[in-house]
Amino acid sequence: MSFSLLRRLVLTMACALAAAWCPCAVHAETVYFNGTDFKAGYYIVPDNMPADGSKVWVVVDVHGASGLRNQGRGPGLAKLLAPEPVIVIVPSFSNGYQGGDGQWAEQLIDNFKEVGKKHPVHDKMFVHGHSGGGQFAHRFAFAEPKYVVGVSAHSSGSWACDGGHGSISSKARGIPFSISCGEEDTAYSVKGAKHTRIEWYGAFAAELERKGFVMAGNTWPGVGHGVSARLYGPQLVECFHLATKGIVPASDKWKGDVQDLARTYRKKYGGPPATATVSTSETSALRAANAAVASGRAPDTGATLRFLVKHPASSWAGMDEFAELKAHCRKTAQAYLRAQKESGEPLTGDSLERFKNATDGLEIGE
Repeated sequence: MSFSLLRRLVLTMACALAAAWCPCAVHAETVYFNGTDFKAGYYIVPDNMPADGSKVWVVVDVHGASGLRNQGRGPGLAKLLAPEPVIVIVPSFSNGYQGGDGQWAEQLIDNFKEVGKKHPVHDKMFVHGHSGGGQFAHRFAFAEPKYVVGVSAHSSGSWACDGGHGSISSKARGIPFSISCGEEDTAYSVKGAKHTRIEWYGAFAAELERKGFVMAGNTWPGVGHGVSARLYGPQLVECFHLATKGIVPASDKWKGDVQDLARTYRKKYGGPPATATVSTSETSALRAANAAVASGRAPDTGATLRFLVKHPASSWAGMDEFAELKAHCRKTAQAYLRAQKESGEPLTGDSLERFKNATDGLEIGE
């Protein structure tokens, strides 16, 4: 056997073993928007597209200020989200795209529509970027919120607040944001910038929280501008699952009304409430309430209903750990609903809707 043939056999076996032992291996087809090469951007279609033709999510991997220099982007993002089948758009922009609006926003929307003509996809995109890509990602969400389901933006040179291009739009409040910056990212992104990257990140995170956005923010000790997927990856995955399945993140980094947003997305996209997880702080509150009920110190009707508004049953009622709490809440909610009917003032309209949102999962019926 010749050396070249032996070498090819060894390489073939190595590739086969790698595919067999790596559960997140992603095999895919790359389609170029210009039909010939990566220079105008491209998209990646996974081999595990649903056989029944059901819709998949489009995620966008936006390059930094140096431009799209090769076609290495995309597979890493797909592997982070594996085994979920996603189509990854890798756009190609030039100078000035960081504003996330105008011609560059239109270009991404055109790319998205082109993908949608050939494949069954959902009506929104999950947009991710680092550095210049992060600038585009978060600003695009404010400029074109109807096209965005979630945002992952990291180490941006500037943010849409405090003198940065654009502003935080209230129309995007239903979009979860996962953002971060290295604590050693203390440089100014361009000459004359108003703040360093880490300073501007802090101002933006505080403004998002103040305006009631659902967001997770993180700073990375000892890290400069090169925040890696190893760091932001888990937070990105949580954001994606929250946005596309209504699964409540397990970490305690999230701010805003996560439960309400998750419930909205579960209803819209058919996510599984039974698999939803709860944050660390949420778990502590539930355990304390469950212990109170188990020890005979159950709260009265008013306190129980306020608890359910703050901690909707849909996110925890399926967990055996909170069986005593579930039984108490179900009994209290049933008694309250019955008392309202008997008094001649049954719940209707917005009051009934709020009651249903709080008690969904307790199986109390109408």
